[in-house]
Amino acid sequence: MIETPANARATRRLKVSNVPKLKYRYFLPLFGFPFKGERFDVDTELHMVRMPKPFDTTKWRGFLSEDDLSKLSRCSHSLVLDVRGGGYPRPKELVSLFLLALWITRPTRACTAFRFVIDDDDVPVVPQAVRIMDIHQWLQGDVYENLSVTHLRRASRLFQSLKALSPTGGRLYTALTYAHYGCTTIRWQVAFTMYSASFETIFFPDSKNRITHKLARRAACFLEQSDERRKRVYERVSYFYDVRSAILHGRFLANLEDQSASKKNLKDLRLLSVTLRRVWQKILSDNKLISTLNADVTTRNTYFDKLCGAFTPN
Repeated sequence: MIETPANARATRRLKVSNVPKLKYRYFLPLFGFPFKGERFDVDTELHMVRMPKPFDTTKWRGFLSEDDLSKLSRCSHSLVLDVRGGGYPRPKELVSLFLLALWITRPTRACTAFRFVIDDDDVPVVPQAVRIMDIHQWLQGDVYENLSVTHLRRASRLFQSLKALSPTGGRLYTALTYAHYGCTTIRWQVAFTMYSASFETIFFPDSKNRITHKLARRAACFLEQSDERRKRVYERVSYFYDVRSAILHGRFLANLEDQSASKKNLKDLRLLSVTLRRVWQKILSDNKLISTLNADVTTRNTYFDKLCGAFTPN
């Protein structure tokens, strides 16, 4: 994540002797978070708590603007993250992974714009306020207005799978990174290209011949079982790649004032977003599948050959 300190002097922590790994508590207000509960524990490190009312902004007045402070006072919940320094994923990755897990499970307007470091019982620190630049965006027509405990439990399970991917890297982590870029841009063309890149990284056929056909065939067989449904997904994914090519060759920049075209572009982006989330839901719910898709070319090709069998879209 790209970030800038709200105040450079706030980055200096008090020195504590004989502490090999310091424990820090991070506090991240959630904007647009449609949850009515009081608290939810994502895991042992990450917790979701209701913001105190009224929220005391006194200690942050030297770091943030009055407008920022006003927005903070309207947040209903925050993420609280307790970590020890030196671990991986780092705090910023952990928060990004949770927001991705939430997007995959049930997209909302939820995002974080600031990360604060606050006092911990064991290690006092100088208060810090960091402005988060790559804020999660939401897409009109593709957001839900409520979150239940069931949804958060589902997101928490996906979060554990995402955390396991982080230190290993590999193909799926690359695909996940592209999805993150798509979620944090305000440009539909960039979002569409990044979602397509995530799709391609997962299903790429490792062959230069008829790439779109092979990729769409793999995706169709991965998501559906009947030939009829597979054909529909095949056509949809093939269309996604026509749009992606048009974006990369500049054909969507000709008339930015065409409202009907803009609506269609956003509709296409919503459909790609829904399809990509289905893919990630299936992958992250199956550890064996994660291992297979992160494996070498031969293992992946064997898996997809068996999965697709004799299916032909024509």
